[in-house]
Amino acid sequence: MAVPERESGLENIMAEVDRLAGRLEELLQFVRSPEPRGLPLDLNTVLRGALQAMAWRLAEARVTVHEQLATALPVIIGDRLQLERVFVNLIDNGIEAMTGRGGAITLATGTLARSVGSLRVFATVHDTGAGIPPREISRIFDLFFTTKARSAGLGLSIAKKFIEAHGGNVAVWTQPGAGSTFQVTLPVGASG
Repeated sequence: MAVPERESGLENIMAEVDRLAGRLEELLQFVRSPEPRGLPLDLNTVLRGALQAMAWRLAEARVTVHEQLATALPVIIGDRLQLERVFVNLIDNGIEAMTGRGGAITLATGTLARSVGSLRVFATVHDTGAGIPPREISRIFDLFFTTKARSAGLGLSIAKKFIEAHGGNVAVWTQPGAGSTFQVTLPVGASG
């Protein structure tokens, strides 16, 4: 084997080790995730932090981002790192749905009145990907469920677990060929 071929093989092995280490970290995060720290947060700031963390992936995949963020959102109480992880996972999922095609992700925030006196904030992540086939929609939040060759099936499970730990919920709407929308809803000023 020539030296350049060995170097290429070594680079591939190191990339695979890095990928596996990342998946192991996600699994450990799922298994041992601490109770969310209760700090006042602005949901828009959390989303922008997730966008910043994913900037290189978005650029590499030729995905544009559209922001429709409400001004003056009520404060939520939660763990910034856990909530950023939720949105990193949702953005990454959207990028994967558009792999090789480019496309767009739209982030939106706002408020919802669930009942009299019960205000909640929401954030949606909409992608212009292929959508989720109907036969898979009921399983997407299951631990280890994946349709991707290079995925461990942890991202959406972790997202759901972290959102529920914050007293919120996550829902999905999808249309094959027209993309998917994930909506995270959180209580105002309180956590789980």
